[in-house]
Amino acid sequence: MAAAAGEGPGPSSGAPRGAARRAALVAAAAGLVAAGGPAALSARAAARAAGVPLAAVTYYFDDVPALLREAVEALLDDLGERVLAASEATPPPAAEDPGATALAGAVVGLVLGPYGGRGAAGVRALYARTLELSADPELAPRLGAFDAACADAVARLLRSAGREAGAARAVLALADGWLVAAAVAGEAGPGEDAGALERWAAERLAPGLVALAPVR
Repeated sequence: MAAAAGEGPGPSSGAPRGAARRAALVAAAAGLVAAGGPAALSARAAARAAGVPLAAVTYYFDDVPALLREAVEALLDDLGERVLAASEATPPPAAEDPGATALAGAVVGLVLGPYGGRGAAGVRALYARTLELSADPELAPRLGAFDAACADAVARLLRSAGREAGAARAVLALADGWLVAAAVAGEAGPGEDAGALERWAAERLAPGLVALAPVR
């Protein structure tokens, strides 16, 4: 989708230098969007971060929105790999984790991905970026597909822990809710510290996981 939208009048993808510059711009744009959201992306900022001339942006892309779409595709590809890796972890079986504490921590870590370890700021950034990008009708379907992949990953975690995986989407929604609540609560809740915030969310998610019937 985004690749087609981003094709500009530049050289063919077979030209090594052109391909390298184009890839550098996409990577730079992805970093800018991940750090500051779509508003952080401009032609000048992308060119500076990529170390290429400003004119390269309009040479390789129709416009900045086309670059944004390719950057988001790159971000989601990277996040998808991280989610898959996280889902392949093996939480303790239900019998060894009756309070589901370890399982809840694994789910919270999967949801946060690279925004984990940043405390409330990381949680706010994760959901702010997602909401901002979902407003783009061309990106919304791709974000929806990524959300489905996250639900599948949570299902794999539940199955690996020996628990019923049918409620994976509900578990994902609960994790989202507790993480947002932790960030909103601030000092009245877990505070800004990354470890405390993630533990706080996991502790509140765990009772819902205990209620999931173990697979027999």
